[in-house]
Amino acid sequence: MGRAIATEDNLTPEALLEQGRLMAKAEEVWTQLATRIPKELHRRLKLYCVTHDIAVMHFVVEAIEEELVHWQYRTVTIESARGRWTPR
Repeated sequence: MGRAIATEDNLTPEALLEQGRLMAKAEEVWTQLATRIPKELHRRLKLYCVTHDIAVMHFVVEAIEEELVHWQYRTVTIESARGRWTPR
């Protein structure tokens, strides 16, 4: 039987941590995300990750975190402009 070759698409978070390619938060629990994206978008994503020497998983995690920060900022800004937001 052939041996599976580890690509950046199938590396575990632990393997990426060992390579120093993913930062872990203390005691962070990981879950799997399966989604469908257009083939051309996937090709562009892989090309970007290869040329910038980053794992696809790392790129996706960073992109989601960044978007959620922007979303939270936009929500707070809109709500504060409407007088609805109060600091917690």
